[in-house]
Amino acid sequence: MKHIIRIAAVVLAAIVVFAVLDRIPVAVGELSDIALSNKVTTDGKYSGSLVLVNSEHRYRNSGEELVNLYENKTDSFYMGTTEIELQKVAVKPLCDMLDAFREETGLKKINVISGYRSVQSQQEIYRQKLELMGRIYTKSHVQTPGFSEHHTGLCVDFSIYNADDGSSTDFDATGEYEWFLKNAWKYGFVLRYPENKKDITGISYEPWHFRFVGVPHAYYMTENNLCLEEYVGLIQSKTKSEPLKLTCGGNTYKVWHSEKSPKSGSFSGDNYSGYIVLK
Repeated sequence: MKHIIRIAAVVLAAIVVFAVLDRIPVAVGELSDIALSNKVTTDGKYSGSLVLVNSEHRYRNSGEELVNLYENKTDSFYMGTTEIELQKVAVKPLCDMLDAFREETGLKKINVISGYRSVQSQQEIYRQKLELMGRIYTKSHVQTPGFSEHHTGLCVDFSIYNADDGSSTDFDATGEYEWFLKNAWKYGFVLRYPENKKDITGISYEPWHFRFVGVPHAYYMTENNLCLEEYVGLIQSKTKSEPLKLTCGGNTYKVWHSEKSPKSGSFSGDNYSGYIVLK
């Protein structure tokens, strides 16, 4: 009996130690090093609507054109703050999408609560989550500073705003809001972190997080149930002589990967190995 009690005590102690370690925040120096290592560049392969930013690929572009969303918004949605910025290329498609949602559903409840984040802003969010939730939760819900997709200015987070009482609730993409899962591609947006792709994206399901990639790419990703990691990986296997062919909106496109900067066609860097060309 004493032997069993001794084993139980050891196991309990291990659990307590693990829980404590999980709550220990990353050292200030560690986060500072992350921010300092995020050296930027204007190299074309690190910019564009298809740049893949995740735990393996930090964001290194410094040439994005950011605009204030509040100064360019329509009356179809709310904003959590007037300071939210996005890349210019994503602003009109976002407004068009939220206009269409209000027109088709009659609801004005979407609240845009996040867009572009600097490395410093992400660092503070990361630190707060570590202190409140621990390493395990933070690792699967928040990207490390320098590796967050929010650095691109191409993604937004939604919540639901209730004007009657001023309350805000999580956007879960169910009920009327399932509209976005079916229609976001028409405006060039995709659900960035689907529920069944956690093992690939490294991030738990985030029904509120949408990423602009452009209409043809968003269409193909949605139709074929691909997350951005899968789509970029697929295109990297395609060449100009053997491209991916897709039809969207009555137009047929060819998509392929090039290690050299293309001289024609629409293209985007993939953020590490080259360019994705659309023609």
